[in-house]
Amino acid sequence: MLWDWLQQQSQVDVVDAYNDLLKMNLSNEESIIVTKALAPGELQTDRFNYILWSSGQLPKRRARAFNELGEWQNVEKTVELKKFLKSRKKFDQWEEKKFKKLLDEAGDDANTPLLKAQAKKQRESYERLKYACSAKVPNSDNTNASKNFRRFIMTVGPLSVVAGYTVANWSELQNAIKDMQEGEGAPLKGWFKQLGYDLSIGLILNYTLGRIFSEPTGTYFNKVAKGYGADLVLGVADMFAYNIIFPKDNNEIEKRFNELKNDPNFESQMQLLQKQLDNIGFVVKFKTTVMDMVKKTIGSGQAMSFPEFGLLNLTVADLERPEVQKLVMKAIAAQLYEEGRYGAEAPEWPKDIIETGEGGADRLFFYAGVGPLYHSVNILIGTRIYQTICMGKDNLGKAFTQAAVMHTIWAFGYNLFEFPFRSEMIGQ
Repeated sequence: MLWDWLQQQSQVDVVDAYNDLLKMNLSNEESIIVTKALAPGELQTDRFNYILWSSGQLPKRRARAFNELGEWQNVEKTVELKKFLKSRKKFDQWEEKKFKKLLDEAGDDANTPLLKAQAKKQRESYERLKYACSAKVPNSDNTNASKNFRRFIMTVGPLSVVAGYTVANWSELQNAIKDMQEGEGAPLKGWFKQLGYDLSIGLILNYTLGRIFSEPTGTYFNKVAKGYGADLVLGVADMFAYNIIFPKDNNEIEKRFNELKNDPNFESQMQLLQKQLDNIGFVVKFKTTVMDMVKKTIGSGQAMSFPEFGLLNLTVADLERPEVQKLVMKAIAAQLYEEGRYGAEAPEWPKDIIETGEGGADRLFFYAGVGPLYHSVNILIGTRIYQTICMGKDNLGKAFTQAAVMHTIWAFGYNLFEFPFRSEMIGQ
């Protein structure tokens, strides 16, 4: 029906808008409104822009806006159409500035009527593109912009991670290089391994957020929630992957366990280990819940549980029991992790914020904490970058340069906050 009606339109200057109208996937009711409200030849630039603008509103306003499509002669009786026409004043100002610029460039040889017509034509193209880039339904402009945005974010995103991590951990890199020169290459290898891991996580997150950004539907808060939700899902995967890629030192754990059997202060040592278990208990239970779902699928493995009596009533002989060994070694691993972060005496204040006893879980809770702030700002910056790329379709080189400047300022600034703060909070 809509296609048949479009073919009846005789306006040559709106032929390019035909496919965009079809791509909007208007409902049957909206299609009927469009075909009935506009007589043949009335699908002019302003009408098409109004349809684009209407399609970008929330459901209640969208329905009202489409119903007012045929009220161009009775604007005072409308609500949405009146708002639309009022919003066009900024484009009138844009046209006036463009005309003055063309006039200045032409100098004494200026052909005023021709320049006015030229400014008006440029304004129509600019206004149409503005509505197309802001539309909440697919069209040719925002579809191309989405592809270009994803390509952009997958290029500059990793660069900002590398730059931010390097600057934030510059002293560690210098120390690692110094150790390498003295014959110890492990610290430098570990530095690049950590960078590579953060870069991999950043690539996955950038790809996911790029898909969320470039989707025309959804409000700001909806995209913030989606971004944060994707971040949490990735954080859970990160929690397991980090402990696999950066495993604990089993030799040191076994050494500490064997020393415990002959320790004259056995009871006091068990009290310290019990405190470690108390700190990591909720993390283990959370991971056990997740792993149980996986184990039911693959049908293997046993979940670790915490006995009600804990470690305080254990004897040296109990250390021979496999289930007790597993529990004590878990506590020793947490103790070694804490010593690696803070040294022999851990400060008191970080324990009240993030103290899970293992690297992967610490990362999850760290990013869960900073996530709301990050995504609230990131969506705003990302939307601005997306609009810049979409509006600059005729000069993508310039648009990408402007977008790169905005992204660099934001991402580099955030990374300079994130990496030092993460190092302070969880020692990574």
